[in-house]
Amino acid sequence: MDRQGEAAGPGPAGVGISGMVRRTGSPRAGTIEFCGLHPATAGWFFCGSIAAEPGWGATIGSVAVRAPATLQGGRITVTAIVVAFDRSGAAARETGIVLYLADMPPGAGPWGAIELTLGREAVRLEVSPVLQPVPSAELAVRVRGMLSAAAGEARQMLLSILARRGYAGVDTLDALGDPVRMGFDEVILCRPDGVVIIGWCLAAPGVVTAIWLCVGTERSALDLGRVVPVERLDVLDGVGVPLGLTNRHCGFVAFLPVKAGLNDPMHLQVETRSGETGYFGLRPRGMVGLTAIRRILEVFEVQYGAVRPAFDTVIGPALRRLNAMRLETRPPVTCIRFGTPLAAPHCTIVVPLHGRIDYLESQLGLMSGFAAAAGWEFIYVVDDPPRQQEAQALAESVYARLAVPFTLLLLGENLGYAPANNIGLAYARGRHVCFLNSDVFPCAQDWLDRLCARLDADETLGAVSGVLLFEDGSVQHEGMRLAAIPALGGLLFPLHVRKGRRPRSGMGLDRADMLTGACLVMRRDIVAGLGGFDEGYIVGDFEDSDLCARLQAMGKGCAIDHEVQLHHLERQSQAGPGHRWRRNLTLYNAWRFNTRQGTGAALSP
Repeated sequence: MDRQGEAAGPGPAGVGISGMVRRTGSPRAGTIEFCGLHPATAGWFFCGSIAAEPGWGATIGSVAVRAPATLQGGRITVTAIVVAFDRSGAAARETGIVLYLADMPPGAGPWGAIELTLGREAVRLEVSPVLQPVPSAELAVRVRGMLSAAAGEARQMLLSILARRGYAGVDTLDALGDPVRMGFDEVILCRPDGVVIIGWCLAAPGVVTAIWLCVGTERSALDLGRVVPVERLDVLDGVGVPLGLTNRHCGFVAFLPVKAGLNDPMHLQVETRSGETGYFGLRPRGMVGLTAIRRILEVFEVQYGAVRPAFDTVIGPALRRLNAMRLETRPPVTCIRFGTPLAAPHCTIVVPLHGRIDYLESQLGLMSGFAAAAGWEFIYVVDDPPRQQEAQALAESVYARLAVPFTLLLLGENLGYAPANNIGLAYARGRHVCFLNSDVFPCAQDWLDRLCARLDADETLGAVSGVLLFEDGSVQHEGMRLAAIPALGGLLFPLHVRKGRRPRSGMGLDRADMLTGACLVMRRDIVAGLGGFDEGYIVGDFEDSDLCARLQAMGKGCAIDHEVQLHHLERQSQAGPGHRWRRNLTLYNAWRFNTRQGTGAALSP
C-alpha cells in the first residue's frame, strides 16, 4: 500500500474501489456475485460478470498493475490481477470476470462498487452492501469453478495463488522456480509501530513482484524501491556470482510501519512473477537504545540526492521512534554536593562530562580564584556511566584542593548532550545559566559577568556568547549561519563565521544568526520556558541551532561579545575517533533540524 494520492503506474488495467464512478467514457456495467478473503496471501477474490459482447473477455488476458482506488473514504493503491472470459451457457453479451486484489487493507469493506480501467474502457462492478464473504474453503472451490472457463497464463497465475498454503514455520525461498535469495543481519523493533530490517536480497530483475512482512495477522509491504541500498560485495561474491546475479547494492536497510512485539511470530512472504510464494522466518534480538541506533547508522553511506529519501522514508522514522523509546524513562540521577551551595547564585554554569572526565579539574581550577566572589554556581553532569567512580573520586580530590562548591550529577545512562544539559538546568538556581563544554577555558576572570550584563542590558537578546579561539589564537566560533551542503543532500548546516581567521578588536557586541552550545548564556526563565534543548536530537549536534531558531521565533536575538574570549579545544571533550555511524548520526540530526525549519512546526519526539 502506497502513500495517499500517488498516481497510477503505467499499464492497460487499473482497479478502483469506490462509491463514485471514475469515467473513461460510459462504463460497462457488471455485478459481483461472490467474494472472499484468501488467508494465505491476505488478498481478496471478487467474481462476477460484465455486460459485453462474446469474445470481449479474450482481449483482456491478465495484468498486474498499480492504480489509485478509493476505499473506506481514503486514497490507496492496489495491485490487481484481472481475468475475463466468455461464460459458456450464460446469457448473451455476458462475460465472466475474476478479480484478485493483493494488497487490500485489513478489515476492508463494504465497497459499494469496484471500478476497472481495462485498456480504454471503464468497467463498474456493483457490490451489494449486504454481500457476505464466503468461507475460505468454499472460496477456493467456487473460484476454481469460475476459472474452469478461462485459459492461458491468467488462469494459471490465479490457480497458483489459490494453491498457496501460507507460512508453516519453514523457509521455502530455495524451492522457488526463479532464484531468489535473502539474508538478514538484524531485525530491530521500533515501538510503537515500526520494524527495521537490515539484510539483502538477490534476484533477477522483475522476478520478485512483492515482499510482505507478516506479523501475526498484520502485514506491511517491503518495497525494495523505498529502502536504503547497501553495497554487499560479500553477498555478491558468495551468493550472486554462482547464480549469475550482479547487483552489488543488493543490501538494504528498510523501515516498515507495523506493530510488533519481541515474541510475535514474524516472517517474510515473497511473491514472484510466476505466481509462486516463498517464506523466510525472522526473529528480532531485542536490540534497543543507542546500541540499536548505532547498529542502523553504521551500515550505509548516502550523499547528494540519496540523502533526503533515505532519511525521509527509512532512517528518520526509525531513529525518531528508537530515540523516543530510550528517553521514555529517565535514568536515576545521583546528586552529590561538594561544599555549601551559594544562597543566591547570580549564574549557574552547567557542564556535561563524557569521555574526558579530567577536564573537570582543569576547568574548575582555572575559574576557582574568582568564582565564589562572582556568585557562580557550578553543576557538572556526568553522562558517562562507566566513569562514575572515576568522576566521583576526581571530584572529591578537586574539592579538597580548591574548596570551590560545586554539584556533581551522575546519570544512570548515557543520554546525550540535550538531556544532560536539561537535567543540569533542572538543578540550576541562578538567574542566568551558562551552558559550557568541558573543553572551553576563559581568557579573563570577568568573562561570565560581562555576558550576563549584556543580557540584562538588552531585553531583545535571548542568548549571548564570547569569541571562541583555537589554541593558536585563531577564531573557532564567532557566531554561525546556515548554508546548504550539496554533498549532504542540500541540507542546511550551521557554519562558523570567520573560522580560522584572526580575531577582530573593537567590535563590541555583534548580532549573530546562531550560537554554539559550547558556550551559551541565557536567562534561566527564558530557556526553561522553551523547554530547554530539544531531546529529539540524538547524542549531540544541532541542539544549539534549534534552540537559537526557537529564540528567534519568539522575537529574541543572539549576539557575540567580541570583548570576551575563551579557548575551545573543539570536540576534545568527546573520546574516540569518528566513525561512519557518527557521520550518519550528524546527518540524522541535520535532517531533523531541516525538517523542523521547513515545516515551521515541532516534530514529535
